[in-house]
Amino acid sequence: MQQLKILIVASLIIGSLATSSAQQERQQLELHLEAPEKLQSVAEQVSQFDKTRFNGILQLLRITDPGEPVRVALVPEDSRIARDTPSWVAAFADPANDLIVLFPSRIGSYPYDSLEVVLRHEITHIL
Repeated sequence: MQQLKILIVASLIIGSLATSSAQQERQQLELHLEAPEKLQSVAEQVSQFDKTRFNGILQLLRITDPGEPVRVALVPEDSRIARDTPSWVAAFADPANDLIVLFPSRIGSYPYDSLEVVLRHEITHIL
């Protein structure tokens, strides 16, 4: 019986170490921001987001290597793509191209609480 207890405790410790090791090996998600001059302040805001907050998505999806950087295009309302996209769309993801398109002027009211919340949502589509 004592040997069984020791075996169980040892298994738990080894499992814990393996999980810890996998978390340490997990790479950070990288974002590549693209924005016109008039949206540079928004791009700066996005660049200041705590990227470790995206780790929860990686953990949930059991991804240790997020792959290539995700392109994030900040698009102004006067652009053709904004005019061609319904006004209720605050952002969309193009997983095949690792691309997220954000319309910052459409973000900030319910149900799109913040730029970071919308970005996190779109990242889940990419991964």
